[in-house]
Amino acid sequence: MIAAGHAGSDVRHMPARLWWLLLLIAVVGIGLASLVVAWRLPGATAMTTSASATVLVLAAGWTLAAAGLDVVRRGRRRLFGTLLGAAGASWLIAEWASPAAGSSLTFTAGLALGPLVPVAIGHALAVDAGFARRPSTRLFVAIGYGIFGGLLGLVPSLTFDPVALGCNRCPPSALGLAPSVAVSQGTINLGATLGAIWVMLAAAIVTRALLAASPAARRSRLPVVLPGVAFLGVVALDLARSVGRGARATDATAHQLHLVAGGLLVALAAGVVLESVQAFRSRNRIARIVAELRSSPPAGGLRNALAAALNDPDLQISYPIDGGLEVDAEGATSSSEPRPGRARTPIVRDGEVVAILDHPADVLGTSVKMAEVVRAARLGLEHERLQAAARAHLAEIAAARRRIVATADAERRALERDLHDGAQQHLIALSIRLRVLEAEVFPDDRRTLGLLEDARRDLAHALDDLREVAHGIYPSILATEGLVAAIEGLAEGAAVPVRVESLVLGRLPAAVEAAAYGIVAEAVNIGAGAVLISGEIVGDRFTLEVDGPALPDTVVVDLGDRVGAAAGQLDIRPATQPGRIVLTAELPCAS
Repeated sequence: MIAAGHAGSDVRHMPARLWWLLLLIAVVGIGLASLVVAWRLPGATAMTTSASATVLVLAAGWTLAAAGLDVVRRGRRRLFGTLLGAAGASWLIAEWASPAAGSSLTFTAGLALGPLVPVAIGHALAVDAGFARRPSTRLFVAIGYGIFGGLLGLVPSLTFDPVALGCNRCPPSALGLAPSVAVSQGTINLGATLGAIWVMLAAAIVTRALLAASPAARRSRLPVVLPGVAFLGVVALDLARSVGRGARATDATAHQLHLVAGGLLVALAAGVVLESVQAFRSRNRIARIVAELRSSPPAGGLRNALAAALNDPDLQISYPIDGGLEVDAEGATSSSEPRPGRARTPIVRDGEVVAILDHPADVLGTSVKMAEVVRAARLGLEHERLQAAARAHLAEIAAARRRIVATADAERRALERDLHDGAQQHLIALSIRLRVLEAEVFPDDRRTLGLLEDARRDLAHALDDLREVAHGIYPSILATEGLVAAIEGLAEGAAVPVRVESLVLGRLPAAVEAAAYGIVAEAVNIGAGAVLISGEIVGDRFTLEVDGPALPDTVVVDLGDRVGAAAGQLDIRPATQPGRIVLTAELPCAS
């Protein structure tokens, strides 16, 4: 009991590679057995018409089975690989339905299992197209197995009568429970008719699915679907020729069709292998790209590489970050809803969703290339997710800084209006009243007139100071007439020479005008030397250059913050003259 249990455990835990090797050896053995059976009676089957025909028939079964087993071994699309492997084995076993089979079991296996090749291929193509799980497809496939496995396989095996058919060398069927030539021939005629219809419908359904697929899915499936559909077409022609014969056609034309079908199966297997090779190459290419991106990864570089590898220029990648948000590689918020005709698939690494792919809805579940590429890119996707999260947080900080600066500017404008419309108007009214009072004082009252004159003079100075303070807080001309007028007004009242060159432009965004004016005002108000100003618009960028006296570090930091809040950059370099600097600000000017 213990030993048996231990042996069973060993079988269950046998390495997958060893299982694959054993199955491959079994398929090779089936092919060699077919070779022996066929050449016992040369000319009876297409396989023995020539040496090249023998090689072709064996190659069709072996390559198809090997390709299917390889798909299963890789752990991708196991049902697809299993069906291909079964089709390859059935193709070889069909050779056993020969008078030279030598045993009833071998002969019966050829009769019952040989006809299953077309339905297995049709089923595999449906799985490859991704619609095999639909109820209508399941029913259609079940009907196919009933036709090829029942009408063309099991029933002829049950009713085969070698004596009545005059086949003295044919061994009896191991399932021959009710020998009847009439039932056997009638069933084969019905099965051939229905089988021809079924394979044509299967070919049409698969072709329609291919044409309706996305370009990426179409390119991926074409090497498999094209020979598969052509194989079904050849089978339909062969079945149509068998209708009314009461048996499958075995003439020279049937042999030629069988060899053409074998060549198409080889092409189908080659398409499966090509898909795996392309997937392997794409995975290696992506792995190299991921390694290269680690040193200096550009934003979106991995998306571009994946899009090129998968032939999907519309591929989108979003990264989940804190708060349930999804962002792109630039850190910008992206939509969490799939686009029409596309699907969103999470990519998981170590139990955590590192990215979400927006891809054609008919690709990810069936494409070997997609699976291999995604597996290679998982680490790179996680790396880019961290970068995207950092960019998103930086964008939040920059947006907060812009809001702070905009709020401060709004408060400055409000304070300037309050001073102008409030305190300044009160002082002006007081000045008018003093003049009225002065007119009512007797001319000989020198003392009172002197006091009024002093008060009026002090009031005038207060008004000038108030206007200067209000202008320093936020010049109203900047808001009403723009940057050029504000700089010209600043130059007129400056205590140092101010020269404006090539500064003819229209209105700019308020944040840009405020940042540019702040740079000029600091250079002018420091009062340590002449100031040269120039500015131009190139494309969607406004460049302001101010050549003036050196500024304190704290002022430079404040100016850098203001320019940064306007999504610009501030560059500082020494001027040709000692004690002077050149401030260059680049600011976006698109509205």
